[in-house]
Amino acid sequence: LDDARSLWIDPPASYVTTTADHPRVDRTNAIVFTVDSAGASILDDALEYDERAGIVRVHIADVAAVVPSGSELDRAAAVIGCSLHLRDYQDGLRHVSHMLPDDISRLASLN
Repeated sequence: LDDARSLWIDPPASYVTTTADHPRVDRTNAIVFTVDSAGASILDDALEYDERAGIVRVHIADVAAVVPSGSELDRAAAVIGCSLHLRDYQDGLRHVSHMLPDDISRLASLN
């Protein structure tokens, strides 16, 4: 997906999709704990325990907030389908093949 960077269009600073059915809530100040592996470069899955409400929230980075629906990049990512995390257990080397270019994935990262 090296050519995907050429498909990227910078969204406006306020670009966050919100609908009546799917409102977005700013959880920036919440205390969350990543469930990604220790060596992960992009933290995109986390848990939050809201003691006051007595609930656990699952946080998943949403690339739809930074990749316009139906764009060439969106269609290219749909063909790939997911990121692959591979490990060579003999020498411990790890290879990650991301669905989107790293710099774009980082925009949606929970880091």
